[in-house]
Amino acid sequence: MGICQKAHVRRESKIAISTSYHIKSGSIRIFNEFAKKGNIVGFRKTTVQLSLVILVFAVFSDCFAVTFEPQTNLQPIPYFTSPSNDEFMSTVDPNMVKVFESNVELRVVDLADEGDITHALFDFSVDGIDWISIGEDWDNGFEGIQFNGDGGQASTNGWGGSGWNIIWQTEGLEEGAYLLRATLFDQLGQEGATAILVHFDPTPPFLTLDSEPAITDGILGPLENIVYFNSTTLDEDPAFFSLDYINASRPQIDQQGLGNANQENVGTPDTKGTPQTDDDVNNFCGPTSAANALWRLGQNDPALLGKSGGGQFNNATEMAEELGNDTKTDQANGTATNDMTDGLRKFLKKRNLDGNYTVKPHIPKQGGRGPFWSDVGNALRQGEAVIMLKVKPGNDGVVGTADDVGHYETGKDANPYPGGGGEVSVRDPKGPTDKSGRVKVVPKNNDFEGIWFDDDGDGEEDDGEVWYLLAFWEISPNNEYTWGLQKVEYVPLGEDVVPSDGWSIPVETNQLHDGFYLLRGRMYDFTGNVGMNRTTVYINNHSPDPVGLENPSLEDIGFGSVTLRWTQNLDEDFNMYQIFVSSSEGILGNVVQNISDWTITSCRVDGLESETDYYFTVRVVDFSGLAADSGQIQVHTAVIPEFQSWMALS
Repeated sequence: MGICQKAHVRRESKIAISTSYHIKSGSIRIFNEFAKKGNIVGFRKTTVQLSLVILVFAVFSDCFAVTFEPQTNLQPIPYFTSPSNDEFMSTVDPNMVKVFESNVELRVVDLADEGDITHALFDFSVDGIDWISIGEDWDNGFEGIQFNGDGGQASTNGWGGSGWNIIWQTEGLEEGAYLLRATLFDQLGQEGATAILVHFDPTPPFLTLDSEPAITDGILGPLENIVYFNSTTLDEDPAFFSLDYINASRPQIDQQGLGNANQENVGTPDTKGTPQTDDDVNNFCGPTSAANALWRLGQNDPALLGKSGGGQFNNATEMAEELGNDTKTDQANGTATNDMTDGLRKFLKKRNLDGNYTVKPHIPKQGGRGPFWSDVGNALRQGEAVIMLKVKPGNDGVVGTADDVGHYETGKDANPYPGGGGEVSVRDPKGPTDKSGRVKVVPKNNDFEGIWFDDDGDGEEDDGEVWYLLAFWEISPNNEYTWGLQKVEYVPLGEDVVPSDGWSIPVETNQLHDGFYLLRGRMYDFTGNVGMNRTTVYINNHSPDPVGLENPSLEDIGFGSVTLRWTQNLDEDFNMYQIFVSSSEGILGNVVQNISDWTITSCRVDGLESETDYYFTVRVVDFSGLAADSGQIQVHTAVIPEFQSWMALS
C-alpha cells in the first residue's frame, strides 16, 4: 500500500479534449472533439459540454493494443486496473471513469511485465497543469488475509492483494472531473506514466428495484397483467430511468462451451522444465477457473483467444498459463482476490478489449458480508463469464479467517427452488468436473452464504461438503458489438423521463411468454453517469400446457409394473412432472413419482398388483404452483403365467 506524502504541485503541458453529452428524449449520444477548455453550459434536452484537459504522455498511450516480443530493459508501461468502470456504475463517455467513494483505491500494473519496478507515484489534477501528490508506494507485497489451507495441505488463496496501490481520499473534493496519474519507476531509473480521466460524484445514480413479491431468493414474482416496475436513487440530478430484459428461461441456465483446463496441468515448471502435475498441492485453481470461463466467450469472440505475444491459444490450459502470470498466482499461496481483478483487467487490456468487456468484482470488505448465491444466479442468467471463490472454515469454524481453505471454480448454471434456495452448478478445475450444490440448506457463517455439495451422494451433510461464497467476478460484454457476438439480446421495456413523479415504468406482462427474465434497470444523470441494477422476474399469466399421455403397448405392461410415456412440456416456467396412480376411474389418486427434468418423458411405475386395473395421470406443475393434467388412461396389468414343467425328449 502506498504512503501518503505531503502535497506538492507539478506543472505540465497539456492537450485539451472536449466531451459533449446530448440528453434528449431519454437517449444519450456522445461526441468527442479537440477543443479549448470549457464549462458545463446546459441541462436536459440541451447540450451539456464538459471540456477537460488530458495529458498525452510520450511513454505510453492507452489507446492502442499492447503486443510484446521478448525484450529486456523496457520502460514501465503503467495501466490503471482501479478505478475502473463496470456494468453497475459507469459513464456514457468511454474515456471517463466513475468514482464515488470517500476512499478510492488506486491500483496499477506494469504491462511491460519485467518485474523490475521499484516504486510508484500517484497524483491528481483539476486542470492537467498543476498536480497534487496523493502519495507513493514502495512495497508491492501482499496485504490482507492469506488462507493457509489446513496448513498448506489443501488449496489456499487469499483475501486481499499485492501490487502498486494507494488510497485516494476524496473527502472535501468538489463533484467534478479530475485527472489521476500513476508513474512507475524501474531498477534502471526508467519511468513510465499514464493518466485517466475520472468523474467524482459522492451521490452517483445507484438505483434500487422492486424486491417484492418474491417467489424465491432474488426472483421477483409471480407477476401477471400490468406491473409497475419502480426504482429509487439517491442521485441529486437523475435524468431518466430505463428498463430492458433478456430471456432468462429456463429457470436452469446451463452455460455450454466452458473450457476444460485442469489446474494440475497449469503452473510454473519445475527444475526439469516440466509442469508440476504430480504435486499434491496445486494452487492454480484461480487462473484455471478464469480461463475456463473466458474460453466460452472466446468461442464467439476469437480476439479473447489471442496470445499477448501473437498467435492463438490452442486450449484453455494455455490461456490459464498466461492468466496465471497476470493474476500473480504462485504455487505456495495461490491467487489473491485483488490480484484476480487486476489480472482479468490486465488480460483484457493486453488484447485491447478493455472497452469491449468489463470486470465486476464482488469482493466484500473485510468485516463485511459476502455476496449472495442469488447474485451469482443473476450473473449466469445474464450470460456473464463467472468465476467464484468459495471457502471452507478451518479449525476455528469461522469463515473469513486465516485458517480457511479457499478454492476457485467456474460458474455454470443456477436453478432456483420455489420457496427459497436452489442449486448452483460449477466447473471445478480439479479434473475438471461439473457438480451441483444446494443453496440455503445450511445457515450463514459470519454473514457468508453456504452451499452443500453432496460429494459422496449419500444425502447426508458430511464434513468437508459445505463451502461458503467469499467472492465472485463477472466478465460482461460491454457494448452492442460484443452483445451481438455473445448473442445477448436486450429488449427495451420502456423509459421514464419525468423525475418529478418518481421513477416507474408500466409493463404489460401478457405480451411476454410465461417464464423467467433478467430485468435490467439503468439510471442516467445529467452529468453522464449511469448506474445499473438487475433482478430476475418471473412472469406467470397462464397455467402450463398439459402433456399427452400415451396408452402403453403390450411390451410396456408387466406383471407388477407399467412403463408410461408422454409428450414433452415446453413451458419456460416448467417445474416438474408428477405421476399419479389410482385404482378408481376419475379419481386422481396418489403421487408415485416427481420428475424435475423436463426432457424425461417416460418412467416405470413398480409395485403394482398383477391382473389389476389402474388409472394413470401425468400432471405438469409450473414454478408458481399452477398445474395442468393429462387425460387419464386405464391399464390392466398382466397375468402371472402358471408354472408348467417340461420334460426333455431324447
